This record gives sequence, structure tokens and C-alpha cells, in this order.
Amino acid sequence: MEKKFYGRLAKVLAIFLGILIIIPIIFGFIGFFLPSFGYFPILGKSEFNLNYFYISFNIVGISKSIILSIFTGLGSTLLALFFSQVILLYFFKTRAYNYIKIIISPLIALPHITMGIGLIFMFSPSGLFFRLFSPWLTGFDRPPNFFIIPDEFGFFLILGLILKETPFFILVSLSAIQQFSARQLFDLGKSLQNSNFLSWCVLIFPLIYKKIRLVIFIIIAFTASVVDMSLILAPSTPSTLAIRILQIYQSSDIDSFFIASNLALIQLLIIIILLLSWMILEKIVKNKLFFIIFLKIFSFKIFFLKNLIFASGAKVI
Repeated sequence: MEKKFYGRLAKVLAIFLGILIIIPIIFGFIGFFLPSFGYFPILGKSEFNLNYFYISFNIVGISKSIILSIFTGLGSTLLALFFSQVILLYFFKTRAYNYIKIIISPLIALPHITMGIGLIFMFSPSGLFFRLFSPWLTGFDRPPNFFIIPDEFGFFLILGLILKETPFFILVSLSAIQQFSARQLFDLGKSLQNSNFLSWCVLIFPLIYKKIRLVIFIIIAFTASVVDMSLILAPSTPSTLAIRILQIYQSSDIDSFFIASNLALIQLLIIIILLLSWMILEKIVKNKLFFIIFLKIFSFKIFFLKNLIFASGAKVI
């Protein structure tokens, strides 16, 4: 009887918690979806129309903001995922591997905006980077009159997102590795005379990816719409779409609310497009032809390196 009672109580609490999470999302979606089509009776807008789509796409620099959001969101996710696997491969089957989770935990707890401020202190004209190499290398006796951060293309925003999301990918990958016999698979790949990188990519990473796929989708959605780090590291002329939405929403003009709502809908569509693009990329990678080409490229690379080493007369250990 007690087990049934606690089981029912757990189900009721789960349903209640789900309702608490879903209801704000539903009302939040309605709160920007209807105004994006010009419908908000309280402000005297009671007819649906597409006028605000026309206004939104004619905002100066909006196309560059959209491209910048796509570029930084997709680029930072791909690079963070890649670097996380390279780090895991480097430390795999070493003593340090057992301490990675302890090392990266403080990095995960670090706020995004703190990472952004840290990059500014490093790469601003009066930052640590210029102080280390001035004046003996750069010739600057005082801070130069130019800024490399934030840059026009969002590279420093991508760098900040990589530094923040890579530890998170490492953490979830560590959790995924514990759910299958990774060491045996890695040894199997090595026994077939494959390189460490090829063994990891072919035998271990696909199993990791299946378990962290949802996490990757969440990271894509976050990096494409991040606000706090974009305020510091993204270019301002124009900035990312998320920052443009915030700036327009804070305007005193009544129409700015409808334009911001419309841009928020466009931001949602961009995230959906990015997720669909990622799924298409998954289909391409899963294709047998891609797998064969991948193996041939790495086989040729290993063969070329071996011939180069022997030709140079170096000893191969």
C-alpha cells in the first residue's frame, strides 16, 4: 500500500512540475506570437496582419544580425563539441582522466558574463595580452588606439562560447562514457592498427553522440540566442539578433513592442532552421559514402605521414 501511495504521489508531483514548466512557456509564446502579427487588443491592435514582418526585414542591418546569430550559434557549438572530444581523447586512459570532472566543475559554475569580462581584460588595448608583449615586441608605450574586441565578425563571441560550453560538453560526455565499455572499444580500435583519433571518432564518439544529442540541440538554441555574453563580446554595428530584440523592446515607441515580438518569432524560426540543418548534417554523416571517404582520408593521411617519417630517416618507435 505504501509503495502504491508513494508511486502515485511521485506521478502527481511529476505532472504538477511539468505543468509549472509548460504553462509559462505557453503563455510566453502566445505573448510574442500574437503581437508579431499585429494583434494586441489592449493597445488597440485587434486585426491580424503581416505589416511587422515587412518592417522587421527592412530594419537597417537586420540581415547581418541574423547571419551573425547563425554563424556564432552553429560555429561555437561545432567547435566546442570538437574540442571537448579532443580533450577527452588526449586524457583518456591517463591518470588525469579521473580528475577531469573535478577540474571542469568550477568552469561550468562560472557565469557566462564573467567569461566575457575575462576575455575583455585579456584582449582589450590595455589588457594583459598587450601588457605582456609591450613595449619590447609591439613597440607600444601606451594602449593603442584600436579595439580588437569586440570584432566585426563575432569571433570573440564564438571564443567565449567555446570556452564556456566545452567544459559542459566534457561533463555530459564523461557521463555518457560511463554507460558503455569505452576502454574495450578503444583498445579494439588500437588493435586494428587505427590511430587514437580514428578509433575515438569511429568507435566511441558515435555512442557518446547518441546520449548527448538532446544536449547539443539545447546548446545550439542557447548559443544562437545568448544575450549576456553578446552584450560584451558581439559587435554593436549591428549586433546579434537577440541584442537587437532587446534594444528594440526597450524603446519607448509603442510599435517597438510589436517589432520586437516579430523579431522574437524570427529568432525562434532561426533556431528551428539551425536544428533542422544539424539533423541534415547528421544524415550526411550517417551515410555510408561519407564514412568510406572519412576512412580513406585518414588512411591516406597515416600512410603519407609514415612515408614522410621513413623518408626523413627518423626512427619510428
